[in-house]
Amino acid sequence: MYRTRFLLDTDIIINYLKGRENARDFLMRIIDESALGFFSVITEAELLSGSRNADDECAIY
Repeated sequence: MYRTRFLLDTDIIINYLKGRENARDFLMRIIDESALGFFSVITEAELLSGSRNADDECAIY
């Protein structure tokens, strides 16, 4: 079965972590549709460079 794939940008992940409803709804739609979400190593580096402490880093993973 073919599954839709999404490459997630830093903005959508940051907005989700901040509790923004539109980002949460988008990610929930991906889950509900059994789609796959990915982020690049660049996005990972951007998220980690903006983290302030170990709790922030844990939220990313």
